[in-house]
Amino acid sequence: MIRRPVTGIFSRFFCHSTAYAEPISLLQQRHSSKSIAQCKQIHAKLIITQSFSEAYVANTLLGFYSKCGDLYSAHQLFDEIPHKNVVTWTSMISSYVQHGSFHPALGLFKEMLASNEIPNHYTLSVAVRACTVVGYVDLGVQIHGLIVCVGLERDEFAGSSLLDFYFKVMGDLDSAFRVFDGLYRIDVVTRNVMISGLAQDGDTSEVLRMLSEMQVVDGLTPNDSTIVDAGKICEAEKLFRRIDDRDIVAWNAMITGCAQVEEGSAATCISFFQELCRTTMLEPDGATLFALLKSCQSISDLVVGIQIHAMICKLSLGCETRMGNAVINMYSRFGAVDDAYKAFNDIVSKDDVSWSSVIGNYQQNGFVLDALRLCKVMMADGMVLTNFSLPLCIAACAELAVIDLGKQLHSFVFKLGFHKDIYVGSSIIDMYAKCGNIENSQKAFEDLKEPNEVIFNAMISGFSQHGNGFEAIRVFREMEKMNLAPNQVTLSAVLSACSHVGLTEEALRIFYLIRLEYNLKPEPEHYTCLVDVLGRAGRLEEAYKITGDDGSLMAWKALLSACRIYGNSKMAEKCAGKVTALDPSDDAPYVLLSNLYSEEGKWENALKLRQTMSDMGVKKNPGSSHLINRDGVHNFAVTFNPRTK
Repeated sequence: MIRRPVTGIFSRFFCHSTAYAEPISLLQQRHSSKSIAQCKQIHAKLIITQSFSEAYVANTLLGFYSKCGDLYSAHQLFDEIPHKNVVTWTSMISSYVQHGSFHPALGLFKEMLASNEIPNHYTLSVAVRACTVVGYVDLGVQIHGLIVCVGLERDEFAGSSLLDFYFKVMGDLDSAFRVFDGLYRIDVVTRNVMISGLAQDGDTSEVLRMLSEMQVVDGLTPNDSTIVDAGKICEAEKLFRRIDDRDIVAWNAMITGCAQVEEGSAATCISFFQELCRTTMLEPDGATLFALLKSCQSISDLVVGIQIHAMICKLSLGCETRMGNAVINMYSRFGAVDDAYKAFNDIVSKDDVSWSSVIGNYQQNGFVLDALRLCKVMMADGMVLTNFSLPLCIAACAELAVIDLGKQLHSFVFKLGFHKDIYVGSSIIDMYAKCGNIENSQKAFEDLKEPNEVIFNAMISGFSQHGNGFEAIRVFREMEKMNLAPNQVTLSAVLSACSHVGLTEEALRIFYLIRLEYNLKPEPEHYTCLVDVLGRAGRLEEAYKITGDDGSLMAWKALLSACRIYGNSKMAEKCAGKVTALDPSDDAPYVLLSNLYSEEGKWENALKLRQTMSDMGVKKNPGSSHLINRDGVHNFAVTFNPRTK
């Protein structure tokens, strides 16, 4: 990460001053409001009063930007601070980690070491956590060595992070136990990390020993996480029943354990909740209801979800960010777009998860214009885009081919340090391809030095969409050379590419290798692609045989389109019958077959089909377009009156 020299406007005001009490007080008052606009006003006041000479002032402002999620402003301020101390470095590094930017965080950590600033226990803990998430074995071990060198190997903060690292990244139980045994103080968090790691390893006896020591030796009370982790391999209910005086925390631990750990235990979770209400005088709290929301999704019961939401509203918990986000996710699972949006509006302090959830909900249910509108509102409200919300907003631009906004979002990717993120990168490749700019799409692909299957899939699909099948197959071969296993999405994209350039035999070869070479079961979309390949080549009989009686809706529609191209009205009638049987409301078979009759001069047949379409209440979907300006996103359909506002 390249740093700019301190030549900006702020550096001129880093002079000695004692008049900083009022701005600091204002900053501390604003922490709860999370208003970036107010923060910038206070920032300006600090510049005017020349209050940046004190490190505490700059660090407080830096921490506030981070809490607001404004990493860009935080990074700008960080660059302008001439005399950074350990708190300054740690604040910026932890901000990156908290917002999922692990690579920039580790890059900054290396810069900190190069500047000869000695990290503290919290800095090292955060750095180890970043190594754990991204799987950096060598760097994680080096940081462990640094922890020992600076004498922090007995610190519980650094120790807990190291335990998690050795369990999750290296699977090294011996090293984990050495770290654990060397700690000066054992707290609930440390014990929970050990129990979780041992549970994942399947060591039942050690889990029970740790659980016993936690209560007898350390005098600690197991919390939700303890029982959940122990319950992964032990009989969670037996552990729960051993507790004599079960308070709401114990009940919540059991309910949460059923909701999160065991597959198929959602009904058990709800059963425990019913027992809680029936046999005790305890009142459910937010933790209880939060776990129940997940359970009602698992058993696909919207009615139960609505009832739980009603209880949440009764307890006035819907305005809380975490609870509101859970409600949005619950409604999204059931496709209840309006209810999800109402829950979104109930949240007082919306975070990135809130915005991402509701935007993703609109996209998944086909309301792409609404998703794009929310993206613009999100940015206008000053919310900083993350590696979760960025791909969603970029995907909305891709679906509507809004390249100008897409380019703006691409610039944010670099500013926020997400240019190496796999999912952000794949969304950029897809966006440029769908917007017709395959050159930029390819450049974005080449900029990613270590592409994985997701990145290759995006590039292959992009070339396929542009009819550049040879390039798509070239990239596919490149993927194979890197020993990356293709998945269902890859093979669908390659088959589609073969269709666009008429590589029928190559498509057949790849299709029959799906099971033999790639050990995958052909999905309906693969059959659809193959039918499309054969149909475009005029091999209608072969395509018809492959489709079979149990062909998918898309396969029959692909064959119907081919029948129209080659003027085979007899087979087209069979295909149209299959399509209408699978989806009576679909206008495509009526329109395609009617056009085919018209091209063949069978006007009576065409009129009869149009009449049947009218009698069945099937309407042709009108064409539509959209316009984006400063006022927002506007949709237009051919049925709209130009004088209508």
